[in-house]
Amino acid sequence: MIVLLHFKDKPTVPVGWVLFLGMILFPQLPALAAQSRMDALRTSEAMVLDGLFNEKVWAEVRATTDLRQREPAEGEPATEQTQIRLVYNDKALYIGTICQDSSPSLIVSKEMRRDGNIEGDDNISIVIDTYLDHRNAYYFAVNTNGARKDALVTDEGEGNNLDWNGVWDVRTIVTEKGWQAEIMVPFDTLRFRGGPDQVWGINFRRMIGRKNEEVLWQAYRRNAGLLRISEAGLLEGIEDIKRSHRYEIRPYLAFSLTESPPAGGTETDRLQQAHEEKYGFDAKVKLAENLTSDLTVNTDFGQTEVDNQVVNLTRFPIRFPEKREFFQENAGFFDFASAEDTQLFWSRRIGLSEKGQPIPIDFGGRVTGKVGRFDLGFLNAQTGGDESTPAANFTVFRPKFGILRKSYIGAIFNNVYNTRDGNRNQTFGIDSSFSFSELHGQNVSISSSIAQTSTPELRGNNVAGHLDVYFPNDWMEGIFSYDVIQKNFNPELGFLKRGAIEQYGMKARFQPRPPAPWNRWIRQVFIKPLDIKWFNTLPGRELESLEQEFRPLGAEFQSGDSFEFNIIRNFDRLDEDFDVFSDVVIPRGRYWWNSYEIQIESASKRRWQLDAATSWGGYYNGQLKELELEGNVKLTQHLSMGGAYVANRASFAQGRFTTHEIASRFTYAFSNRANLQVFSQWNNESKRADVYVRLHIIPKIGSDIYGVFNQLLNTAGGRRRNAGRAVRSKAVYPFYY
Repeated sequence: MIVLLHFKDKPTVPVGWVLFLGMILFPQLPALAAQSRMDALRTSEAMVLDGLFNEKVWAEVRATTDLRQREPAEGEPATEQTQIRLVYNDKALYIGTICQDSSPSLIVSKEMRRDGNIEGDDNISIVIDTYLDHRNAYYFAVNTNGARKDALVTDEGEGNNLDWNGVWDVRTIVTEKGWQAEIMVPFDTLRFRGGPDQVWGINFRRMIGRKNEEVLWQAYRRNAGLLRISEAGLLEGIEDIKRSHRYEIRPYLAFSLTESPPAGGTETDRLQQAHEEKYGFDAKVKLAENLTSDLTVNTDFGQTEVDNQVVNLTRFPIRFPEKREFFQENAGFFDFASAEDTQLFWSRRIGLSEKGQPIPIDFGGRVTGKVGRFDLGFLNAQTGGDESTPAANFTVFRPKFGILRKSYIGAIFNNVYNTRDGNRNQTFGIDSSFSFSELHGQNVSISSSIAQTSTPELRGNNVAGHLDVYFPNDWMEGIFSYDVIQKNFNPELGFLKRGAIEQYGMKARFQPRPPAPWNRWIRQVFIKPLDIKWFNTLPGRELESLEQEFRPLGAEFQSGDSFEFNIIRNFDRLDEDFDVFSDVVIPRGRYWWNSYEIQIESASKRRWQLDAATSWGGYYNGQLKELELEGNVKLTQHLSMGGAYVANRASFAQGRFTTHEIASRFTYAFSNRANLQVFSQWNNESKRADVYVRLHIIPKIGSDIYGVFNQLLNTAGGRRRNAGRAVRSKAVYPFYY
């Protein structure tokens, strides 16, 4: 069913409400192949987490060994054997892996931090679909150093939350035959349906770093992969388990000493000192086996890393990522199908100003989980206020109903209430996503949405619609998208890059794999003959801007290194003068220009990594050259250093300028549970340098100790002046009931 929406800006605009399109086009899908199964064995034996597997139960459980290559030789047996066993008791699931290696001395193990980049290391990763909904899962990964990484997988990878930090533990050892990992995941960390017998989806992936080899138990086709939850195997044998704790309370105590300009002052004013003792808590309450409530009171984000500095040479705002832990957790429950540059719920609207400065959050509550085939997300938060910023209340409600095997229809409701004047801004939307992977082994997905906002001073022309058809496959990637955003569409709890536009997008990228003998060096070639987006004004439907990219050649090598060359064509219509940088102003008008780009990326397995990109060509009525460099070196498994540099050199008839952005990062991991990070950055637009230092200690899994130092320097005029500094400490300890 396709619904036509009638807008005031134009008589008829097809938005493509395709809730039933999938069922019409594909009424009879081929039956899925039978899923492979593995059993977990229950034990009453005392388990010691040491990676040695000395308990008798490990010898009694049958090992799964049939892992096959996804890369480089699809479907072929793994070149190194892997054994996987599953054991559980009343409290936790234990995953035992023995990764044999013919050359243990060549094992790649660079990372030691939690949530560090272990993709290029030898590592093992697991996904567990506890609801068996074939869309969502928990993700756990570990390398040979015991560095942990975890995430919540939503809609088969469409909405991964890599910032989720679950409570789980691991021990690893390296032997003369390879390496071993023993992973312990408490049932309190997982959500699952009630009932005596549990059947979960599960899959395993091993990366062999030096060979750039990827092997999986299931979903090893190149068109699939670990996050293809619908093709995971089945985990059986788990019986009579439950989450042992209903309540988790994490009180914190924080101290801070700050120097900052006076309220309403500038950085040239004398800095004022202040100190603060702060306390509050976060709590989790298990409402049901698969429904959890989170509460935060007197919230503190003092340990959160500062935002990256960016010199913005476009006329549009930048969407910065969310870094605050409370809003990162379970963020996937609130994802909504919308235009690429539009987000109906952007959590940075809560507790942060437009400039990223913190606004006190008095309290916040969230409920997430599953009820039958519904995924539910509800969030409410109250922020404080002052003379410049009114107190406000924020509410989000997001239900999704799973249909077919891995599709859904859903809705969202947002409400922002200004407690000073009583005004409200509301957003209501409906979306759908139909995904299919059974069509002769090819993937296709169709997503659509329609949303409307309500703002007191804005009447009519307040609707946005979205449709995309996506074809993500190994040999070819294609997409068609259509978006319409009317001029009064105003999602105050979201992010809107541009409004009053109609947008079309089309992309086709071919990705052939070369035959012998070229495949000894080249894994895949990338040719992109079509990648275009154009934006029409509303009303009027006149061309406002266009972005077109042609890639005649790109490639990924068997080593994991890659490169690409792009030719880019742009058009932009300026209805008013554009102050691009410093005193350079581009006059209103219509501008066409061409540019060229080369990108090179080194494999993440390398101890010395360097990514580089350069572009040159036109920019409006002038010329622009850009250079981007990012490097990282792993000196030891404990110590790493990295840096980034971005420079733009522009020349116009009305003037010229050069921009510089510099950032550096130093990380020392004392162990898997203690690390020190130093992050510094500067750019010549703000002429400010930020230095951020954080010591993070995990005394026990679930508890945290932080020590943070922030320094802000004003470098205008070639001098360095203290523009503010802060020293913070924070301790968090969990209690379970």
